[in-house]
Amino acid sequence: MSPRILLVEDEPGLVLTLTDRLRREGYGVEAVSNGIAALKMGWKFAARCAGRV
Repeated sequence: MSPRILLVEDEPGLVLTLTDRLRREGYGVEAVSNGIAALKMGWKFAARCAGRV
């Protein structure tokens, strides 16, 4: 499994550029456009990880 990055950015052009570059470097990328969405995504990820311990 590749390292994952949560990208929080509200500029669509930057999201495309950064996502493309990060994926080319081997990262899995989830992109959201605001802080609330980032917190929700973080909690979902933490819940999935907790089940693996």
